Amino acid sequence: MSGWATVSTQMQIAEIQGLYGPVTLSERLIQRIWLRRDFRQDHLRTASGKALRVFHPGRWNLQEGPDFLGADLELDGQRRRGDVEIHFYEQDWRGHGHHAQKRFDEVILHVVVFPPKPDTVTTTPSGKHPETLCLLPHLQEDLEAYAAEEAMRGWEGDTASLLEGFLCQAPQVRAEQLVENARKRFLQKVGFARHRLEADSWQQTLHAMTLEVLGYRRNRAPMSAIAQAHPPQALPRHDADDLFQSQAGHWKLAGLRPANHPRQRLDQYLQLLQKAPNWQARLTAWGKSQRVREGTFSTDTRLYRKVRRLTAQRREIAEDILAASIGGTRLDTWMADAALPLLAVREPAAWFPLWFHWFPGDMPEAVTTILSQAELPPVKQPRGNGWAQGAWQLFLESGL
Repeated sequence: MSGWATVSTQMQIAEIQGLYGPVTLSERLIQRIWLRRDFRQDHLRTASGKALRVFHPGRWNLQEGPDFLGADLELDGQRRRGDVEIHFYEQDWRGHGHHAQKRFDEVILHVVVFPPKPDTVTTTPSGKHPETLCLLPHLQEDLEAYAAEEAMRGWEGDTASLLEGFLCQAPQVRAEQLVENARKRFLQKVGFARHRLEADSWQQTLHAMTLEVLGYRRNRAPMSAIAQAHPPQALPRHDADDLFQSQAGHWKLAGLRPANHPRQRLDQYLQLLQKAPNWQARLTAWGKSQRVREGTFSTDTRLYRKVRRLTAQRREIAEDILAASIGGTRLDTWMADAALPLLAVREPAAWFPLWFHWFPGDMPEAVTTILSQAELPPVKQPRGNGWAQGAWQLFLESGL
């Protein structure tokens, strides 16, 4: 999980790889999740193994000091009252200086999003060691879904007025704004890919990002854990049932279509490794064959796809590289969120047109609504990945 997110402790924000690309989150959102107890509360255990029950999350403190005051908790059957502090990582406690601040001496629970490292310890100024709870395995949905839900809350009953400022602009201005939004998302994706490659090899990074994309919105975290535990050369020694059982208790299965069940997606990936064990090398060779170069950008998707033979190339990737194991919009999501950003790490600007004009993958209904109301892409132009990504960025920014 170490490569799954980047974080800025000064701004108290983190960037995660969400279903539709990197998403920036604030600690305030995580605090709201804790306040509303919007997570599964059965079988909560701290990092040291203590059973945890939350009777009251505490009073949300918007001033200096711990995030929640006077929480009512139970730890291994012992009722406790005290404060709660929220961070992305356990090491943020020391990074923010709380180990030396007296007002944090009554903290009894340190809630973190991502799994703590073995060598990190939370210590108060008086030498006490609050328990640590990792929230990620207990979330009802992927973190991006929580961020999107927060954005949706701002739209409820007021969609027209929130889009009014965007829609009242001239069509060319609307188009330019979505293109710039798309460019922003692309650079975020490439930056995320670069960060992953700095921490791991190309083979392992592509392996992990592919499994995460196959995990869909709710099951990216356990898919990531499987990728970390089983490198690509070792994964075929296991079957899908074994891999699925290795993350028992962490899957979020309610409401999933049968085709999207993680057991099914694991089987798909194992089929890929069996049919085309050298698929990563084939993808690398395909990337080298693209001869991308930076030039004047055009939004003419129809012409770009014709000149670059993108329909034929998509078929080649699906059949020759991925051995017909991954298809449909999931293939396009994988291209937009994993394959193309990884290939573009050295020359992002040169790869942007191909990413923009690629076929759109899985996108929420709000994106379709925005594009329809904005009348984008222009008439007689097919809808490409870039337009969808730009609209998604507009939605997120409008709702925050």
